[in-house]
Amino acid sequence: MGALISLFLDTRVKKADGFYPLKLRVTYNRERKYFGIDASRINSLLIGNLEQYFYSGREHYSMEETTFEKVMMTKPRGSYKELQDVFKAFELKYQKEADKLNPFSFEAFADLFNDSKRGAKINDVFNFIAQKKLKIESENKFNTATSYQSTLESIKKYSGKNKLPFEMVTPSFLEKYKVWMHNEKKSDTTTGIYLRTLRLIFNEAISERITSNYPFFTKVNTKGVKIPKGSGRKLALATDELKSIFNYEYPPKYPGQFYVDSWKLMYFMQGINPKDLCLLKYSNIENGRIYLERAKTERFDLPDIDIFINDKIQNLIQQWGNPNEPDNYIWPVFTSNDPKKQFKQVAQFVKQVNKYVNRLALELKIYKNVTCYVSRHSYATQLMKHGASTSFIGKNIGHTSTNTTDLYLGSFDEDIKREWQEKVSNF
Repeated sequence: MGALISLFLDTRVKKADGFYPLKLRVTYNRERKYFGIDASRINSLLIGNLEQYFYSGREHYSMEETTFEKVMMTKPRGSYKELQDVFKAFELKYQKEADKLNPFSFEAFADLFNDSKRGAKINDVFNFIAQKKLKIESENKFNTATSYQSTLESIKKYSGKNKLPFEMVTPSFLEKYKVWMHNEKKSDTTTGIYLRTLRLIFNEAISERITSNYPFFTKVNTKGVKIPKGSGRKLALATDELKSIFNYEYPPKYPGQFYVDSWKLMYFMQGINPKDLCLLKYSNIENGRIYLERAKTERFDLPDIDIFINDKIQNLIQQWGNPNEPDNYIWPVFTSNDPKKQFKQVAQFVKQVNKYVNRLALELKIYKNVTCYVSRHSYATQLMKHGASTSFIGKNIGHTSTNTTDLYLGSFDEDIKREWQEKVSNF
């Protein structure tokens, strides 16, 4: 006769939290041995209504004695019946493993059970994202870490749960999440960013054998959820609006002039993003040009972007820049070389630029949200209006793909279509 596997609540010693440890009882040749069960191994199986039985205490999975008794009844009801099914499946899994051992021994079973225990990882989307975020932060990739944190907060708010097993994230779950994001006034671009982050998490969880669930669309999994692509938003300023900003004559002691000039410099520097501007050093200047590798794409093997220093750029640097020393940052934003402090200083810099350029825009009766990003879009659109090709524009602003450039210029294309529609309609 082979070994018999069953679950057993060890009520001999009550834990400090009032719970008793659930153990795997192995009976063979009238001898019994008991194996404590790591909490993550049971928690990972508790989906839907069973989340109330998650065990967050120390050491092995444990539960109340009265709950265990109700679960092990002949005909339990409701969640007790669902939990009984989970327990039976757990027993069956190790019964099959024990049956494979020929000859059976407690030592061989212990090795098998402990090996699977060591390989067990927490089946929780939230925990996985949080750990990934910490790892990225340790690599000083603070923008990416912020994206992971935003994704985590969004999914948590939507689900209303403290723990989320990977198996609970179904195509239906994600489709409802997309609707919820729309109702929360979030754009398709934001939804797409969060879902792509979540997809990366699933890919890693599958590679680590935490789950086999994959709720996203593929050529094989056609029932999976498709991630929305952000459409080109009309962010660029019109030519007359740009003129009014650049031709504005500051009155004496104009508040925020440095930040408005920072916005102008970003435009003149081929739509450079704020972080790249702040990271520029005088050592990046050679033969009247600025050479840089975009911080956002430094992990790719891309050629440097080079910016010709015209009179407008030179005048702004002379007016506001740090002293011309090779190791000095050109633009006076950073006060430290610590990456975490620099991340916070860039965020504060962007906030101030957006604040003061919007204040000027209102004064000039430009009723748009004018941001650092608008400077970049406006530069790209002006290149298009002057006949530059998409590939040239993409190269100038450091895009890794012309598809991204197409999104930047999508609204401009609509303006062109509308203009030609008017032309062919006027006979």
